[in-house]
Amino acid sequence: GQAGALSRAGGRLNSQPVRAQSHLLIVGDPGTGKSQFLRFAAKLSARSVLTTGVGTTSAGLTCSAVRDGGEWTLEAGALVLADRGVCCIDEFSSIREADRATIHEAMEQQTLSVAKAGLVCKLNARCSVIAVTNPKGVYDPSEDISVNTAIASPLLSRFDVVLVLLDTSNKEWDRVVS
Repeated sequence: GQAGALSRAGGRLNSQPVRAQSHLLIVGDPGTGKSQFLRFAAKLSARSVLTTGVGTTSAGLTCSAVRDGGEWTLEAGALVLADRGVCCIDEFSSIREADRATIHEAMEQQTLSVAKAGLVCKLNARCSVIAVTNPKGVYDPSEDISVNTAIASPLLSRFDVVLVLLDTSNKEWDRVVS
């Protein structure tokens, strides 16, 4: 609730040149409602893009160069399409490591520097990122979040809030809710 509101509200501190959008990562066991939360967050925003990390490339997240007739044009990816809104990414840890590196600038600087097919420009990506992922294996509270998710620390550090949702085994509670 509060973390989602914080991610959507953003803000600036005394007009300092810091990014106004906050980013939220939800790490949770399967069946804890992460994808449903993501879809709901996308519906709340006037501008939102909902994507999945499975099969996603850096071009799909940022932009791609496309030949249109004899000219090259840029086609916006999820982070650019979500400018001034929210980019919701399901199965975040499924994004290949090489493709995750392209997200760094967008999350920190709120822009994407592009140099493709002779086109050099800077695109705005002023969006909040809400990403969800399953832990790698069984979540171990004694381990660091980067070990539990297999997401490198530089990328994890760009998330302002990280929530962990665990499905603790409780046979009595499971019986009551089923």
